[in-house]
Amino acid sequence: MPPEVYLGLDSMNAMKKRKRETKHDLPTSEVAWLLGYQETSAFYHAFKRWTGKTPKQTRSILTRASCRLRR
Repeated sequence: MPPEVYLGLDSMNAMKKRKRETKHDLPTSEVAWLLGYQETSAFYHAFKRWTGKTPKQTRSILTRASCRLRR
């Protein structure tokens, strides 16, 4: 199931809005907080269950893909 099912659309929309408002990547701890997690580790484990990758691995993949698109 997609993360939206677990997190609720309001939380996802809040995270997306916050992401658009900043010019740098948010730390995983802030993403966790924006989504309502009190502990970063709980978000980390949930993220890995949803995607099969850690937040750091996913960020690395997305950064490489973004760099390729800019060429």
